[in-house]
Amino acid sequence: MGVMWATLEATSTSTVKWGLGPEALTSSASGSNDTYTNFGWRGQLHRATMTGLQPATKYYYQVRKKI
Repeated sequence: MGVMWATLEATSTSTVKWGLGPEALTSSASGSNDTYTNFGWRGQLHRATMTGLQPATKYYYQVRKKI
């Protein structure tokens, strides 16, 4: 499953962490980011892919940027 999010700050990496509970985010994946501009705003569009997910299972995830 892919996730995307936007930030206004420039970053060097994008990461998504996920797991079966909010305190059990045991898996992670690095993603990519690109600069975007829109109506005078400039920011970063991040994307990352979570793999190994099972059907009919509730997952918790957290996205983050590393400056």
